[in-house]
Amino acid sequence: MEYAISSIVSILQYLAMIIFLDAFFRRKYQGFHFWWRALLWILLTNGVMQANDSVLSHFKMLQLTALLVIEVLWLYQGHKLSRIFLAVTGNALFSVLGYGSIFAAMSIFQVSFEELYHDTILYWITAFSGTLALILFAVLVRHFHSPSDETQKAWKWTLASFFFPFSCILVLFFFYSAITHDNDVGDQNVYALISIFLMGLANMIVLLWIDFTKKSIREHEMLVVLKERERTQKESISALSAAYQTQRKMTHDFQKHLSVLSDLLQSGNSGQASSYLSQLRRDSTERILLVDTHHAAVDAILNQKGMAAQQKKIDIRFEVNDLSAMKIKETDCTVVLGNLLDNAIEACEKLPERERWIQVSMIHTPAEEEEPGSLFLSVLNASPLVKISSGQIATTKENASFHGFGLRNVQDILKKYQADYDFYYENGQFVFSVEWPECNP
Repeated sequence: MEYAISSIVSILQYLAMIIFLDAFFRRKYQGFHFWWRALLWILLTNGVMQANDSVLSHFKMLQLTALLVIEVLWLYQGHKLSRIFLAVTGNALFSVLGYGSIFAAMSIFQVSFEELYHDTILYWITAFSGTLALILFAVLVRHFHSPSDETQKAWKWTLASFFFPFSCILVLFFFYSAITHDNDVGDQNVYALISIFLMGLANMIVLLWIDFTKKSIREHEMLVVLKERERTQKESISALSAAYQTQRKMTHDFQKHLSVLSDLLQSGNSGQASSYLSQLRRDSTERILLVDTHHAAVDAILNQKGMAAQQKKIDIRFEVNDLSAMKIKETDCTVVLGNLLDNAIEACEKLPERERWIQVSMIHTPAEEEEPGSLFLSVLNASPLVKISSGQIATTKENASFHGFGLRNVQDILKKYQADYDFYYENGQFVFSVEWPECNP
């Protein structure tokens, strides 16, 4: 009977730990695939806990901590060091509440640990009270905190901090061992309760500090992302305005040039007319559009980036069709195009001139019956070696905190449309391709 009650208490405590971990990390598996793994961990942990008549030894304490770390690494996503830190910190916080319930009962009822342990009813009331406190604590944490994306920079703070909760677990165990083997009662129980409370508070402060640090880094990154989008959109608007002004000037001058050529030909000055035509061709070469998709915003950004690429001795080629009926938001489209082409141009600049090239494809497929329209977009470019890790490209710029957000911008926008995209580096070229559905983000 005691073994069954002990197992129930342990299982409830393990479930409370799962609720606590769910507040910080996303699960790797869902439904049955998660719970059979969790059940296996619960059985292993309960077996270790019940071994040797449930005596909590130094070795058993380390085993339980190791099993919890393995569980977090196995069942949850996130940076490895962050998961280890939360596993150890969670163990410390749960130990505080578990030991705290025992010392509280000893202090309230003025009994020693031996007396508490041999009073079956009081012992199990204490155990269930402590377990209820663990569940309530885990539920409150889960209610006020939800999993968030890991940043690539917060792990340094995590590495420097996780030793504190681990050392706290050791101190709790040593303190527990010393008190529970002393049959004297009195002030020492009060001191033990105060010490445990302070250690729990210190762990909570460290946990909040780490969480605040991560949020601050994410806010900084979002600010940089928004500034990058603003820059790209300003460039697009500027390019569109310039193209419009150029077109107006060309239209205004067209009749004048026709009149001059007509007068020269009618007066028999064909040589002078030919010279005038050659001069006119040279003057207008720079104003000729590199690509025409019949979509003003797309044309502006493609031609702007195309001219910039040519000025840097990059061979840039376009494959497009009529995009006039495309329904994707212009601001989103230009931000994606601008960032992809900026990255491609920047990569080509690192190569010798003879090796620089970019291939851009934009093919629009109109909607048919119940099938929505879509845009196939791909940007291929020559590039030095690119290292891709966790879906991100490591920036090589000096101030990494302010760079590397171009691809993040692209990914954020495409995720709103639930677009399927892929990017990789292979055989000296970087490839980004996406099938972009026309839908309301």
